[in-house]
Amino acid sequence: MLSLENISHRFADHALFSNITLQITEPRVLITGSNGSGKTTLLMIAAGLIYPTSGTATFNGQAVKRLDVKKQIGISANKIVLPEFYT
Repeated sequence: MLSLENISHRFADHALFSNITLQITEPRVLITGSNGSGKTTLLMIAAGLIYPTSGTATFNGQAVKRLDVKKQIGISANKIVLPEFYT
């Protein structure tokens, strides 16, 4: 299970989103929203590719920032350049 607990993210003085708590138990989910609403940023946080300003992201109880955990998470977006360890 992917768990996001009180996730907030800021760019300089702009709060993109605040205190998102979400548990994803399905193998696939779709995130939709308007341009600039934070969809890609949320995906990047969920995959451990960037870190939230505050809050925690875990996958099966382990922090997503760990390399072994990152390798268990798949994301798909049209504008993300992924690190080489994602195949």
